[in-house]
Amino acid sequence: MKKILLVFIIYIIISGRLYAREAELEANFTLLNIDHETVPVENGFPLPSFEKQRKPFINLEGIWKKERFKADDEITLMRRDKTGYEALVKEAEGREREDYNDASWENKYLPSVENKMNEYQKRPEYYEDGLWYRRSFNVSKSFKGERAIIKFHSVNYVADVWINGSYAGYHEGGYTPFAFDITPFVRFGEKNIIAVRVDNPEWGKRKDIVPFTKVDWFNYTGIIHDVYIEFLPSVSISRVDIVPKSMEGDVDLKFVIWNPEKKDSKVKVAFSIYKACVTEKNILSECASELAGLPVNVQGSSEMDLSFKGETVKAGLNKIKIENPLLWSPEKPFLYILKAVLTSDGHIVDEFYTQFGIRILETKGNKFLLNKKPSFFPSVARHEDHPLYGRAIPKNIIYSDLVLIKNLHTRMVRTGHYPNNLFTYILSDRLGLAIIEEIPVWWFDSEDEWKIQNERRHIHEQMWREMIFRDYNRPSIFLWSACNECLDVKNRKIFIEKIHKDLDGMYPDGRFVTQSAAADRPGPHDDSQFSVDVPGWTMYYGIFYGKDPYKETRKFLHDIQRIHPDKPVLDTEYGRWSREDHKEQDLQIKIFNETFRAFSESASIKEDGAVNEHGGLMAATWWCVFDWYTSSIPDGFQSMGLYQMDRKTSKKVSPLLREKYFIYHPVK
Repeated sequence: MKKILLVFIIYIIISGRLYAREAELEANFTLLNIDHETVPVENGFPLPSFEKQRKPFINLEGIWKKERFKADDEITLMRRDKTGYEALVKEAEGREREDYNDASWENKYLPSVENKMNEYQKRPEYYEDGLWYRRSFNVSKSFKGERAIIKFHSVNYVADVWINGSYAGYHEGGYTPFAFDITPFVRFGEKNIIAVRVDNPEWGKRKDIVPFTKVDWFNYTGIIHDVYIEFLPSVSISRVDIVPKSMEGDVDLKFVIWNPEKKDSKVKVAFSIYKACVTEKNILSECASELAGLPVNVQGSSEMDLSFKGETVKAGLNKIKIENPLLWSPEKPFLYILKAVLTSDGHIVDEFYTQFGIRILETKGNKFLLNKKPSFFPSVARHEDHPLYGRAIPKNIIYSDLVLIKNLHTRMVRTGHYPNNLFTYILSDRLGLAIIEEIPVWWFDSEDEWKIQNERRHIHEQMWREMIFRDYNRPSIFLWSACNECLDVKNRKIFIEKIHKDLDGMYPDGRFVTQSAAADRPGPHDDSQFSVDVPGWTMYYGIFYGKDPYKETRKFLHDIQRIHPDKPVLDTEYGRWSREDHKEQDLQIKIFNETFRAFSESASIKEDGAVNEHGGLMAATWWCVFDWYTSSIPDGFQSMGLYQMDRKTSKKVSPLLREKYFIYHPVK
């Protein structure tokens, strides 16, 4: 009997059903206190802005060579010390080397998803495994002396990168961006080779990745969003983080300047502000510099002299006041453009642009205030998914998606359970859509998966920081969401308290922390909700639990407002599927009518526009605007959308929602 048991244990280990050890790959995002300011650092240098600049760059969009392979997840998630790296290279069998012959590999246009997209409304190919990508690129001699920074906006899930056979580094997490300084490895004036190993461990097989279980969206694999090489001067502006402080135009500018060279440097940084001029011709521009209109008058110091030693980072805070400011809101999304200029001996060394808006978010009692006014936000959610492109949605379709959402009289969008393409938020700034953005901590139900991250791995914390620092300057983002429908209350609370303290204490941005708990898991008496600014729940009464959508939603809202009388509350999801053949659209209508009826009674604003003194509901979010693909059900298709995935076919509930949402639109 013992022999049989031993053979069985060996079998399940060999077959991959039992992984040998918990992941050891380390989070590589840190926060440093430099000159009394918090500076984000990743991969050994200041985290750059991923908002595209008017700098020389090499766009790596195009044809790559690619090869699928059976990835060893244990190697993928080993620490990148000598032992771990040797295992990685041994498995690579030379694929990382610049002289490797990849002629037999397939061609692949990137960025894109690796998964084969199948017939419309039929789930894509499940491919949760390994990929190698390779391509060559030429670097002009004229760039010699500048820093070469490669930026990836999204690679799912673990990426390892080599340049000309030299290892640049790794990143874990499929929805947030990362960058490497590849200057030591680049050959200027010659051909260069980049090799990228990607492994996307299968959901549901291990507990030490984020997310880890089969979730209600699709697990696309590959280099999914933009990848490019940006060239920086020897001293450069890494980022300027902007925090509006008052409706009178007070603004904090927190800047980070990087001097990686050995010699000391004396520079001057100057700031100027312009009105953003957004038109049909430039609204799809990725560079804020192309939106700069007339300059505006600013009070306060617009210039600062700085001197610092070589191989150091300089940080600073500049307080300014914009005269007669125009405020950002979903109805009037007024934007400004910041221009920061770095000079040395009178010569321009570097320029940095970012778009931002002035809007003040507050909570007062049970009300959420935008620019001092109690507000209610009729909302929808959007998954980053498309029947042709998966998660690699072209920017013109992101734009048309958001325009459609805006035309539903939606004021707020929850961007799924994960950070979307950066351009989603840039466009939301310009179109006037408030945002709830979330990290993919989904259904962490037991103590095990929470303790793996809270006590040892901290990948969820890294994702939180990467999300916030990527989108720091977006006025459209009102709420950061920590997790979705996680059952374990104790460890969920520990996590939320930690990242909330992290945000408020080290990089406060004037936004609020929320989460998306489930109304039935465990219910209104959820202790972790005392740790957020705006308690949030998904509410599916009469669908997944309960019998009466109106009465039970109404009771639940009354219960949570009694438990949290001093906080606004948030519905993060409501809705119903129509079935793949869309024969249950009448049930979608019923759920909308009954559930939104309950929401209207608890909304912070009445239908006539008056403030509802007893109502603390700040938003109600239909899940979702479009149908989407999912990993959590056998046929892989979710039909809860207001529209089918084609973006053209409206369901019966859509015009009804549009009519009801219009009632709450401040500008009619």
